[in-house]
Amino acid sequence: MKKLFTQAYKKMIFNLSAQNSILFLSYYKYFYKPAKGSLACFYDKVSKHLDNTFVIQVGANDGINHDPIHKYIKRDRWKGVLVEPQPDVFRNQLFPLYLIDKGIYMENIAISDEIGLMDMYKISFTTERWATGLTTFNKPTLEAKVDNGDIDTISKRKKIKVPAKKSDYINQVKVETKTFDFLRAKYQIAEVDVLQIDVEGFDFEVIKLYDLSKNKPKVIVFESRHLTEIESSEAEAYFIEHSFTVKKIKGDSIVVRNDFKFGMDLLNDY
Repeated sequence: MKKLFTQAYKKMIFNLSAQNSILFLSYYKYFYKPAKGSLACFYDKVSKHLDNTFVIQVGANDGINHDPIHKYIKRDRWKGVLVEPQPDVFRNQLFPLYLIDKGIYMENIAISDEIGLMDMYKISFTTERWATGLTTFNKPTLEAKVDNGDIDTISKRKKIKVPAKKSDYINQVKVETKTFDFLRAKYQIAEVDVLQIDVEGFDFEVIKLYDLSKNKPKVIVFESRHLTEIESSEAEAYFIEHSFTVKKIKGDSIVVRNDFKFGMDLLNDY
């Protein structure tokens, strides 16, 4: 009964958002109060401060569940490009969610250093949001979740039958890849305000592909929980080298361009 209620509730919220319902938008405009010191609070204040925010999001998934920028794209009418490589998720969820939002473009691709094809790894036996959210280009990240029992724990709680062999937990699929330069040319992108990355262990590699020596967003947010201590140090040095300041907020890192004073003031309060 609880599962059915949850599914019905999520479907209702999805439909309200997809239709840009006045109820949905009014709630986030007049009543929504994110927790102080949270990533949501940071985004809320930055979104209210900026005019005509332009975003590139890599790893958009379904665009709504566990998505840190969805409410601000809708409420404050951001523009930008949302990238999601999973075909089913893109076609059935992300695309209809933003179909009527002018200035929001969606690409069913992965980001790479060249145009071509790339191996992607995903949970083989369910398409629930928790599973699609684990899809990655870094196979060891997903294998670790299988080996340490995380996948079994979630599946048992949700009463999902798992394969008999752990080697069958993961599927490998080919996806189309494009470059950031391709996106810039296609959409005639000038300045980017927000670069949001969530690609399950591949985040820092994607940021390096963006090339901060030539293109400097005001804000970068990425999932840093999968980085090793050495990788975290490398990432911090990379951002400092390119005139950014980075701060970890739980499993994510917020990176602010040093000359974006409003963002730096917010970061200093954390």
